[in-house]
Amino acid sequence: MILHHIAIGTQNLERLNEFYSRLPGVKNIEKKYSPEGYFRSFWIRFEGNILLMVEEKEKNKGPEALIFSIFNDNGNPFDLTSIQDLI
Repeated sequence: MILHHIAIGTQNLERLNEFYSRLPGVKNIEKKYSPEGYFRSFWIRFEGNILLMVEEKEKNKGPEALIFSIFNDNGNPFDLTSIQDLI
């Protein structure tokens, strides 16, 4: 299993964007804007292809989602429709 992304919420989007952009191993930062044009989130990709998604929230929140990619023994993505095989 491989970690795909982590999503967190913050009241101070600009401050966290500045902090995370300085961390070693950051590959790129993509800012996301609402249809009205306000800064609503940013996505950062780290070494190992881990994606951190930070979005504006009224209340600070820890990780809201930890999304894993599952690969079979051949390195191909696992078909989640057959999840019953894992249970």
